[in-house]
Amino acid sequence: IPDLPGRNDFDGESFHAAAWDPTFDAAGMRIAAVGIDTALAQHLDRLVESADSVTVIAHAPRRVVSDLPLQTTRARRWLRRQL
Repeated sequence: IPDLPGRNDFDGESFHAAAWDPTFDAAGMRIAAVGIDTALAQHLDRLVESADSVTVIAHAPRRVVSDLPLQTTRARRWLRRQL
């Protein structure tokens, strides 16, 4: 869980989606999900159905691949012949 300002002042439940508490009931709550990954995606439908509101705060991409790694020389020659 990220170290967010005011986190220690928060009185509600707080846990990482990968360590989901199966007894957690979101009924009537206002939920904030910080970051989005496959662990959270598994639970979003249930949260949206039962919570009063769900706000997802997505982070910027962590990596940007500007160029794919080059194939081996043999593979490049084969690709050129195919094009």
